[in-house]
Order: sequence, then structure tokens, then C-alpha cells
Amino acid sequence: MQRPLDEELRDLRRAIDAIDEQILTFLARRFAIADEIAEHKALRRQAVVQPERAQEVRARYLEAGAALGLNPPFLAALWTLVHEESCRRQGERLKAFERSTRTV
Repeated sequence: MQRPLDEELRDLRRAIDAIDEQILTFLARRFAIADEIAEHKALRRQAVVQPERAQEVRARYLEAGAALGLNPPFLAALWTLVHEESCRRQGERLKAFERSTRTV
């Protein structure tokens, strides 16, 4: 007996919802780790952006995504969003660290 199309569609949408939840969870974990990296950079007085590392990660991101059949322009845009948010958060952490270590 075949399942009704509405039921199949509902199941597919539930699967997408579950995956979206995982994506958000992974993004939150990634940004939490980026926050920890900011603390290490602050202690070493390093800049937020390390161009060589950023290019290395971008290349790996694009290559891995392409191997999975994902659209390169989409991957580039996604990487840019994730990288810019990581840099924004790290910048905030570094500023907070600088303020906390200033002597009055």
C-alpha cells in the first residue's frame, strides 16, 4: 500500500527540520570554539584575521563542499558569512579583553 503524498511530504519536511536543527547546533559550537580562539589570540596579541589561515580554511571548505556536489558560489557565500561572523565575534572578544586589561 502506497503512502499518501501529503504524508511523504510531511516526513520529508520533518527530516529537513531535524537537519536544520543540527546545522544550527554545529554553527553554535563552531562560534563557541572561535570565541575560545579569540581568547588565545588576545593573550598573544594576535590579529583577528590571519589571512593565510583564512585562505586555507576557505580552500578546504570549497573543496569539501564541491566533493559533496554543492554549488561553488553557494559554498563561497556560506563560507564568507560564517567567517565574517567568526571575525565579528572574535573582534568583540578582543576588545573586551583589551578593556579588562587596561590600567586606570
